[in-house]
Amino acid sequence: MYFGYLMKTKKQTLIHFVASIVFCYYLVGIFTMVGIHGFKTFSPRIVLVPFVDMISGPVDTILNVILFIPLGFFLPLLYKKYNRVNRVALTGVLLSISIEIVQMFGMGSTDINDLITNTVGTCLGYYIYKVVFFMSCFMPRMPE
Repeated sequence: MYFGYLMKTKKQTLIHFVASIVFCYYLVGIFTMVGIHGFKTFSPRIVLVPFVDMISGPVDTILNVILFIPLGFFLPLLYKKYNRVNRVALTGVLLSISIEIVQMFGMGSTDINDLITNTVGTCLGYYIYKVVFFMSCFMPRMPE
């Protein structure tokens, strides 16, 4: 209902409307996947040395990058203030820190590699957005 209201009052395009809905589902999905799965005795495992586990677990590294690509893509698509990579990267870092804090208290584990790979994924998504936007400027328009 809220998105329908935005379409009528702010002359929102259909693409922006659909992207907003997809972005909301994406955020709900992230918080569902990394949510708290029951509380244990608090004895956190905090990994502060970067790149140690990345070589032994490349699948986790790749999945963390892929998980945050949509964030970097949707932020500049939906919000004009995210027109620079540093703003998008900062948002990715803050979201990743939030997730790591939740994981530390929920699962007892947090890792600096996740923070690094999530930020890389966010920046990669931003650059994918820029390439798509640049390419769409040169695409021929279909006559209506």
